[in-house]
Amino acid sequence: MIKQDLSDVPALSCVENYFLAYFKTKFDIRVLYVDSYRSVNKVLEDFLQHNASYENYGMERVQDLSERLGITRHKTNEKFTFSGNNLNLIRVNEAFFNGHTAVPWRKDHYIAVNIHRNGYMFLNNYPLSEGILADRRFKEIYDNRTIKFEYKGDMSGGLYKELLYKQAELLAARNEKQIILKECDLLQLRNALIVLKILRRRNADWIDCLNASGKTFFPSGFSEKYGRISKEYEKLAAKTELQIVRGRVNLPVLQSALNEIIQSENDIKI
Repeated sequence: MIKQDLSDVPALSCVENYFLAYFKTKFDIRVLYVDSYRSVNKVLEDFLQHNASYENYGMERVQDLSERLGITRHKTNEKFTFSGNNLNLIRVNEAFFNGHTAVPWRKDHYIAVNIHRNGYMFLNNYPLSEGILADRRFKEIYDNRTIKFEYKGDMSGGLYKELLYKQAELLAARNEKQIILKECDLLQLRNALIVLKILRRRNADWIDCLNASGKTFFPSGFSEKYGRISKEYEKLAAKTELQIVRGRVNLPVLQSALNEIIQSENDIKI
């Protein structure tokens, strides 16, 4: 796993980021997106009305689903011992971020580590960085928790089949409603758009995986359309961020752009 791998997976948390980047060479991680569809209206409602948080959004994490499917397993411990052929994550304390202007949203942040002749090599997903931790530095930043993920093998088909049909039914029954943005927290709106960007990327990847396996639930071009919609959510999240930074709020512009994306979602027919 290298730094570039972390930028190419649709993750909602640091642990998901390392997990997907590490295991994508061991199995088709796209199967783990089988329960990733959420409607636009539901995500917006969660963030704008119920104050959901990006860092703790209420979805099962892919590493937990992977374990339920029998693909991987994990162990946690307070004392760190490196385990070869596994994904080794350590929780870091505030000392790790000394000198950094950007820090993660969650307080329980993890980095991935590997053995190095001068101590440990680390990868950090935010801010995206890599480096070497000498033994003394390792002790300074270690926050007394490690997670190790191990690859077990092929998944159990029963649970996956159940989730597959559930998600296929949700996609077939889509009926998104146009929204009206009244006074709202732009940070919450931005966070909702980032979540939607990630989920639509996962939906596109999962449909590609399904089609590659010979299961033709969805017509040709379905995944490409979701891929484009994911990029539209990303662009709108950037526009929202720009309004936040400039301190000039224009909700009608954001509402119009969001409703265009919602219409694009509804235009995707099965």
